[in-house]
Amino acid sequence: MAIEFRLTLAGDIPLDQVAELAAPEATEKPTPPGHPRLLSADLYEQCGYAVSITEGSHGYYDAEDDDGARWEWEPDTYVNIGFRMPSPTTWATRESRTCSRPWPVSSTAGPRTPHWCRTATGCC
Repeated sequence: MAIEFRLTLAGDIPLDQVAELAAPEATEKPTPPGHPRLLSADLYEQCGYAVSITEGSHGYYDAEDDDGARWEWEPDTYVNIGFRMPSPTTWATRESRTCSRPWPVSSTAGPRTPHWCRTATGCC
């Protein structure tokens, strides 16, 4: 089973600026008339995940906690950044990756490597 998650940023944020930070390799994909713009980047080979970035308006999000309390949020405008990583078993069967972007380096701990990256030099 793949791992998917979404980050929603409220406000009138330019889609291209978000893409520049989240996935500089993102390109615009065609969408049906009347649908929001879609930018996406397939970074599976380089980093182990794919990113999709869309803009929207008049959003509605809700959730319920374990005690039954509800949470609702209705941003006027927003940008969604969706991340998708293949299942750990799928990733484990692939060869080691070499990534184009360095993973952050801590001055005390040295390079950090995410659990899904199989290179010693770091990863996206």
